[in-house]
Amino acid sequence: MLYTGIVIISVISAIFAKKNGIVLERNVVLLVVLIEGLGIGIGAYDFYHNEIGFAGNLERPEAGKAEEKEILFAEAGERDEEWEITVSPRQLEAEEIESRLDMAQKEIDSTVFVRNRSANEVTEALVLQDVYAGGLVKADWDFSEPMLVSTDGTLMYENLEKETPVTVYATAMLSCGGEERAYTFPFSVKMPDASSATGFTYYMKRALEKADIREPTAEKMVLPDKVAEQPVHWSRPRDNRGVWFSAMGLLAGVGIVLGKREEEKRLQRQRQKELSADYPEIVSALSLYVSAGITVRSAFVRIFSVYVDRQKRRGIRDRPGYAAIGSMVRQMEDGIGEGQAYHTLGDLTNHKDYRKLAMMLTKNVRHGTVKLAEQLEKEEAQAFEARKIAARILGEEVSTKLLAPMLMLLAVVLVILVAPALCNLQMS
Repeated sequence: MLYTGIVIISVISAIFAKKNGIVLERNVVLLVVLIEGLGIGIGAYDFYHNEIGFAGNLERPEAGKAEEKEILFAEAGERDEEWEITVSPRQLEAEEIESRLDMAQKEIDSTVFVRNRSANEVTEALVLQDVYAGGLVKADWDFSEPMLVSTDGTLMYENLEKETPVTVYATAMLSCGGEERAYTFPFSVKMPDASSATGFTYYMKRALEKADIREPTAEKMVLPDKVAEQPVHWSRPRDNRGVWFSAMGLLAGVGIVLGKREEEKRLQRQRQKELSADYPEIVSALSLYVSAGITVRSAFVRIFSVYVDRQKRRGIRDRPGYAAIGSMVRQMEDGIGEGQAYHTLGDLTNHKDYRKLAMMLTKNVRHGTVKLAEQLEKEEAQAFEARKIAARILGEEVSTKLLAPMLMLLAVVLVILVAPALCNLQMS
């Protein structure tokens, strides 16, 4: 009934939206239909699996697993009650129990002496487990020489005489499904060789204990220079603080250099953008002055004077395009020829548009200024067209940066749409 109600409400909402002129995008409609179809399918599966297809049989957990609990509803007459049913794991049959006990014995034979060469030469701790055969067989351990071998398999060498192997009998009391079996096997324990890791550790501890109690009233403790006839050289732990500080200094220097280079590149890119922004205004003013009959040199002087006056009145920051014009004007005032001054304009800016303008002006100085006004008008039109393209590219970059927040908002909207459906699915 709940799913039917959801479908009816969705259809009514669609009809209402259509009558009121609300246009739903196709992708939104498909998304809603897909989610509702998925919800209805899941609900139909749960209804069949939990009611129609459920015959009242609960599978037991495998032997050795923990018991499981399941919530079911029982209908009897007018009663409809909820019950928590405990399902215990399956019990093993007699043949399975014997098979698991045999399996446990084989596991013991293959694992208990894994740290040693063999059962006839045990110098390392035994590997003992509390359960075997996949957790179905429990094991309780006991040893005939408890002063040599502890219940966890640790060897106590201090209770063993040197070069005198001792035979020890281990007994594992195995239990499975109410059946018990005692598995006993012998092994020989001997002192480990001083060249092994375990032996060296044992002899080192003994030597340090003797060194500590040798002269308890002395101001200093003399460490042993030999352990089991092996020379020992002592030193304090190395401190690598100097190395780390040196590495940090090197990394800091590399970071500073890379940071400065990146900052220089950023400033250069910013300067190129500002030069591109200044160029259309400069060309426009130059074209206007030349068309009015003013010489190019005087036009540049007027352009720079207007810029300086505007900068004083409005307090605007320095513009690299006008700064280059000012440097060129000062060169001409110092006596440098116009052609050479125009040529340095491209070098001062290192920008393709200014280099193009410099070549145009230098050429007109040599061949006359007959068509200069016409050329400047064309250059002005091209410059403003390039400015429009740059503004369009900048807008596209901003739109791309806004794409990530829009995707996040879309995810939030999807969660708001899907979360209620999932909650209703869990409640049903």
